[in-house]
Amino acid sequence: MSRHRDGWRRRFRHSLKWRLITLFVLMAVAIGGLFFAGSRQAFSGGWRAVVGPLVADYAERLTVDLGTPPDQARAQALVARLPLQVRIEGPAVNWDSHPDRHVPQRFGPGDPGNAPWIRHTPDGHTVSYGLTFSENWGDRPRWIALATLAALALVVWAGFGYVRRLFRPVDDIRAGAERYGRGDFATPI
Repeated sequence: MSRHRDGWRRRFRHSLKWRLITLFVLMAVAIGGLFFAGSRQAFSGGWRAVVGPLVADYAERLTVDLGTPPDQARAQALVARLPLQVRIEGPAVNWDSHPDRHVPQRFGPGDPGNAPWIRHTPDGHTVSYGLTFSENWGDRPRWIALATLAALALVVWAGFGYVRRLFRPVDDIRAGAERYGRGDFATPI
């Protein structure tokens, strides 16, 4: 076993083709990893800073549209029109559009009472907003990641095939040199 492994290592060290293919595969994995890590960092940190004020402004406008005290019929029409969950808690109205679902209490770091999707009306009501998603929405990011990985693997496989094709003449020269080394001069290189 050790002899077989040593032979493989020796062939690898003396094979420009396999070293280049290995380098190509390692670079593809590194580029993919850096792309995923960079994308995740760019979208996670910047997203909250940019979207937070927009969500707060939109939630404020929706709350003003619901009125004071919040009108349950307007809230129902809002939920029917948009993929939202609405919870109203207060002295006059206590209503939840999706009582079986939990409206998120945190958007990011900080006091959940000041989260951008939680608004307080002048008459003492608290209106909380959340997003509703279709049943298969949670699977979508996994499918996107798997499709991206499959595309990356396809690119690596195509690159591997192209590199092998590029080195085919070098393989022919090596085979011819080995034939010459054995004393077979019948076929030219």
